[in-house]
Amino acid sequence: MVPGMVLFSLRNGWPIYTPLMLPVLITLILHAWRGTRAARAILLITTISCLLYSAWWCWWLGSSYGGRGFIDIYALLAIPLAWLIRSVLERPWSARFAGALFSYAFITLNFGLMERYKWQWSWEEWNWQGLFYQISCIVAGTS
Repeated sequence: MVPGMVLFSLRNGWPIYTPLMLPVLITLILHAWRGTRAARAILLITTISCLLYSAWWCWWLGSSYGGRGFIDIYALLAIPLAWLIRSVLERPWSARFAGALFSYAFITLNFGLMERYKWQWSWEEWNWQGLFYQISCIVAGTS
């Protein structure tokens, strides 16, 4: 089992290529730590899914993009996303603006990487330099 690779590997690591899920997972863990029953159930399902994918010989989910196997649990992860949004909206306007800016940046990065994705990214030869080059092209708005 390689759950760390499923989450943070360059070869289709879930939050690497779907960066909005990182704050969602942090929110989920915080709510589970505080004792929210729904958060504990969602965290259990997410953990089991991650462990099942990490036990598979093809833990990077083949040539899919960014841990696409987790899409099946996105309906459940909408709940911690709503908790995160509610938390941001209860803050002063500066925190709301920062939250909106981070959300926009994460979503733009996610869609930019999806647009540029090539199946060779799941090969062992794919490296961080190539990923950062793609990110810099997205930030600069170049093709």
